[in-house]
Amino acid sequence: MGVKAADTADAVHDVAKAAKSTDIIYDSVKIADTADVYHAAKRYGTIELMLKASEDPMEEMHKLSGSIAKTSPMQIPEGAKIKPQIKEGYYQIKYQWTDADGYYYKARWHTRNPTAPLEQRDVWVIERKIKGIGHGPNARKGLYQVWVGGDEWITHAEWKKAATENQLGYATEQQKRWLKYGHWKA
Repeated sequence: MGVKAADTADAVHDVAKAAKSTDIIYDSVKIADTADVYHAAKRYGTIELMLKASEDPMEEMHKLSGSIAKTSPMQIPEGAKIKPQIKEGYYQIKYQWTDADGYYYKARWHTRNPTAPLEQRDVWVIERKIKGIGHGPNARKGLYQVWVGGDEWITHAEWKKAATENQLGYATEQQKRWLKYGHWKA
């Protein structure tokens, strides 16, 4: 189909309205790799505009979930539980699974959160949890962490504090770095 990429937000909105679903993207892109669907949808404008114009954004997120998963900085296993959500001011898809070591992972893709910096767009946040073991030779506390790059994981409490202090204008350079590298571009 000869649909051209839109140059303005209004044109993106019109394209999304006309499409009424990602079907036009599926049809217009001969897909060798399903990651192309997500990137093709982004070419027509932000995914957020397309979802806002959709009659059924939950269904649209379901359709895009496989291709969006391929943009994750961490490989998402094929059997991961997928949960699209409409939050206050943004869209999110959670992918959840447990690995062989007992870590429960949650990879969250979301459009720009209204409190995020203006330059931020679709991003990933990767979290993991492991239950504690109360006693015995392998005793340990439970962990709830966020991946902030390389081999670095910080506690979820540190992550939330960094986000709050950043919104208030009090974030340290370390906290700003965590937030920057903990939000992986999709």
